[in-house]
Amino acid sequence: MPLSTASLSPLARPASALSALAPCPTHYHAVVVDNCGRLPQFLEHLHKLYAKHQNVLRGRWEAFWASEQTSVVELVKPDDVLAKMIYAITNPVAGHLSKGSITGQEWNR
Repeated sequence: MPLSTASLSPLARPASALSALAPCPTHYHAVVVDNCGRLPQFLEHLHKLYAKHQNVLRGRWEAFWASEQTSVVELVKPDDVLAKMIYAITNPVAGHLSKGSITGQEWNR
């Protein structure tokens, strides 16, 4: 059950846009464009939706996220954004979490 972009569309207010998302078994990598300083609100809603999706997928209802603060890196140049997008979408394969399946369904852990 993939996390569809349709379920995220209410989050993509003019202030924020999700440019890349790579879900992993224990975390995710994302590239978000935030033009109006609303990143904390955007991430709050994204985390809620993602946690609900993953808990339903796994038949669980307990807390999904660890209590550590979200890691956020500011990407200033377009080349930085592209590099992080490439990193985000290739990270599961590079970390040997996936066998390279295009569907992302074949986790090694």
